[in-house]
Amino acid sequence: MSVTETFPSYYLGRNPEKRVITSAYSEGLARKFGRLNRNKFAEMSENIFGVSLATDNTSNTDWGIKGHRGGMISTGIGGSITGQGADCMIIDDPIKNAKEALSKTIRDNIWNEWESTLSTRLHDGASVIVIMTRWHEDDLIGRLLENSPYNWIRLRLPAIAEDDDDLLNREIGEALCPELGYDEEWAALKKVEVGSRTWASLYQQRPAPEQGSIIKREWLKYIGAVPARADNLIMSWDFTFKDSQASDYVVGQVWQKTGANFYMIDQVRGQMDFTSSKRALINLKKKYPRCRTILVEDKANGTAII
Repeated sequence: MSVTETFPSYYLGRNPEKRVITSAYSEGLARKFGRLNRNKFAEMSENIFGVSLATDNTSNTDWGIKGHRGGMISTGIGGSITGQGADCMIIDDPIKNAKEALSKTIRDNIWNEWESTLSTRLHDGASVIVIMTRWHEDDLIGRLLENSPYNWIRLRLPAIAEDDDDLLNREIGEALCPELGYDEEWAALKKVEVGSRTWASLYQQRPAPEQGSIIKREWLKYIGAVPARADNLIMSWDFTFKDSQASDYVVGQVWQKTGANFYMIDQVRGQMDFTSSKRALINLKKKYPRCRTILVEDKANGTAII
């Protein structure tokens, strides 16, 4: 049972004078939300809350409460809600998939729908819940957090905890639902299967720009030869814990700085345990004895190697 499939019927049972609007990327999904809530309300509201479904207004997308002004409207993004108001609005999956999320036109259309239609339907003191996969950092949630004058509360439950202030007080690296088989081992395999960008968006709810927000793709160029003069050599390492096929790769790189430019002149990449990682660092340092700066991320095996 999702929030959108159940909460409106409970909310209206407790508050029969209130109005709910739910919206989704398609009329079909919105109709499903309306039908599930209507059926639950019809089955249980009279016994639990002492109210019942109106007999003259019982469609999947527009149903009311007998003897009260409350009810629920369900519509797809861009659907008609003219003249309707909401004390509680739930926007669930305004974007269908990753392909749509990558379209700036679609993202702009959804934002325009929020600004010109959905937000104008809110009654004074209304609550809004937005539920969606964070396929893109410039999605509806991203724009609301960036541009909305209201104080939004962001609830993020990544598949694998990665922050010290995790909402469930999990340790970093702890899985969200290990009892269902979605444990740390599953996560490592799934990340390899779907790729780091999809993993970050779909499972961690932490969308990343395709080209990165610090280093832009257009800055990277291939050249035939590096300058003979090197102002500085820098070695950088990113270590992991294990050398299994499901683990991330250990990567070590050597960069040459000449003037304002940086050139990657060597790289080591592989799945390594602690001993192999340490040996790889030593061998690369021997290969570049003039390299005086070695950067190691203070995580995973990097902490022990430091």
